[in-house]
Amino acid sequence: RKAACNFVKDNYDLQYSPENETIVTIGASEAIDIAFRTILEPGTEVILPAPIYPGYEPIIRLCGATPIFIDVCETGFRLTAEALENAITEKTRCVVLPYPSNPTGVTLSKEELQDIVDVLKDKNIFVLSDEIYSELVYEQKHTSI
Repeated sequence: RKAACNFVKDNYDLQYSPENETIVTIGASEAIDIAFRTILEPGTEVILPAPIYPGYEPIIRLCGATPIFIDVCETGFRLTAEALENAITEKTRCVVLPYPSNPTGVTLSKEELQDIVDVLKDKNIFVLSDEIYSELVYEQKHTSI
């Protein structure tokens, strides 16, 4: 856990406690499953940009929640703050930010992420930031939300 925290601090300038804020799992899918089962309740909604890795939807549905897909094909596969704001309802519990994206490879800039933060900052909505491919960014430095 300490090594994972040191990696995140060294590479993304984020600091987490190994004892209280870090869970080691056998893979990203297990971590996503644990996160969804912890925060979702039946009747809640999860916003996801589409296209997206298909592994999220079954877990969301097993939790009794509803996936809400935002088509990002017309915006260069980027989730925009405006589209996110338009999709949020009183049932929204979580937003998935899978950047760098599988399957598109798109990443969001620091400014795009800040726009999303501005939409979410006063709302009681979790962000599941799936950054499993953060080390596979070539054209720009990966920014973590």
